[in-house]
Amino acid sequence: MTLIDDLDHREIEADGHTIKFAYQGIQYEIDLSEKNAKKLDKALAPFLAAAHRVSTRAPQPKAIAAGVDTKAARKWAESHGHTGVRPRPHPYL
Repeated sequence: MTLIDDLDHREIEADGHTIKFAYQGIQYEIDLSEKNAKKLDKALAPFLAAAHRVSTRAPQPKAIAAGVDTKAARKWAESHGHTGVRPRPHPYL
């Protein structure tokens, strides 16, 4: 597979990099030659020095039971032998 530098549109030899980054909540990916990757590093250096890192862990989705009658569901579960069934909070809440 041949990489093309997304900045100057030239074919990247063995020194290419695919760089992933986020800016204002949007994820980006760019293929750059070593030369252009160094330009990006130099341009971002003062901003990265002043910034702080944050966790890259994706937030856990919240379970939402839209349109579910929980009282009816609980009553059904209990009538079918499932005792002590109670909605439990999501562990990440």
